[in-house]
Amino acid sequence: MSGIPRPSARTELPAPADIGQIGVGICREGWYFIVVLAFIAAGAILREVNLLFVLAGLMMGPLLVNWRMAVVTLRDLRWTRKLPDSIAAGDTLHVDIAIESLRQSMDSWGLVATERIERIAPAGDPWAKDVEIRFPHVAAGDSQREGYEGKLPRRGVYRFGPLVVRTRFPLGLVEGQYTADETQELIVCPRLGRLTRSWLRLLQIGPSGSESKAHQQGSVEGEFFGIRDWQPGDSRRWIHWKTSARRQKLAVRQFEIQHRPDLAIVLDLWQPEVPSLEQETILERAVSFVATAVHDLAQRPTGRLLVAIAGKTIEILSGGSSQSLYRGVAELLAVSESSSEDRRDEAIAEVRRRVAPGTMTLIVTTRPSGRLKQDPAAPVVGAIPEMAREVVTIHADGEELGQYYQEG
Repeated sequence: MSGIPRPSARTELPAPADIGQIGVGICREGWYFIVVLAFIAAGAILREVNLLFVLAGLMMGPLLVNWRMAVVTLRDLRWTRKLPDSIAAGDTLHVDIAIESLRQSMDSWGLVATERIERIAPAGDPWAKDVEIRFPHVAAGDSQREGYEGKLPRRGVYRFGPLVVRTRFPLGLVEGQYTADETQELIVCPRLGRLTRSWLRLLQIGPSGSESKAHQQGSVEGEFFGIRDWQPGDSRRWIHWKTSARRQKLAVRQFEIQHRPDLAIVLDLWQPEVPSLEQETILERAVSFVATAVHDLAQRPTGRLLVAIAGKTIEILSGGSSQSLYRGVAELLAVSESSSEDRRDEAIAEVRRRVAPGTMTLIVTTRPSGRLKQDPAAPVVGAIPEMAREVVTIHADGEELGQYYQEG
């Protein structure tokens, strides 16, 4: 996927090199303390009371000590963030933040790190959250690891950072702050759901109602699917003797697909310029269905698979069904955006150019089914006449999608 690097599992945030990188500020309690100090100093000056001068001098000591301790506590620390290699929307996210003290003396106390998590793609749906991690004590020359977990609500690219580290040790009057500007990005893939038996039947039986070539049995059986009458060429090992005895004719076990012809999936991400909340939900459901379908195909012995996404841009990925192809498609779906322009026919024309005649083509569209009935599917079929009998259109806005897919 161009423009978006895959996240690394571990990112080291550079340690501060000098005091100039560390900021120091007065806390609210510190300001209260300064007001009292100013009141005492003013009284000492106006009244010329030496005892008040001594008291004012003694009160300045804690401020200076707190300032110095806050600065030293944040010096010579190295931070490390570890993100998962991949994650889907709705899954539990585990993030580890580790701190290592490079000092040979003086421990660090009372460190509070604030992590910024922000969704940066797709555009138009901002989401951000701040997470706080506490490190009560880090011994000199030692390391400490803390973590947090949660769930990222939607697919997309999330940016982690900057990491802001604060301490008020030891008196809580002055706060030292160090900002690690290094950030890391994580691609959150679409949420995976569950495919129904109708999905398997859809791949086995074409739209015309006849069995496709995918229904032919291979040399190795798959998962048991059903029972049918014996046909010439079936293996004797597939005979189901109890059913044959009951029917008084040979019956054989039917297995799930072991060999499928090439398959093309076209995802039509059409939306009006100002989509409603319901239309956004339909779009996310369509994206999740395609991701789940490709994930399922990657687990099975199949032929070549082509996935075309017609949204803000037209993106096409193809190759042998594998985990590698699934990861590429999932990352592409994670950042795909809808468009109010009609790119469906353009995408289908490109699919026609890349696949062989007779390839089964599955079109998943977010357009209202009523609109498609008024504007018939003839342009879809007409764009690929030699594949007309192998085209299946699924509308994501109705019960039709529910026949094949259930949300997880």
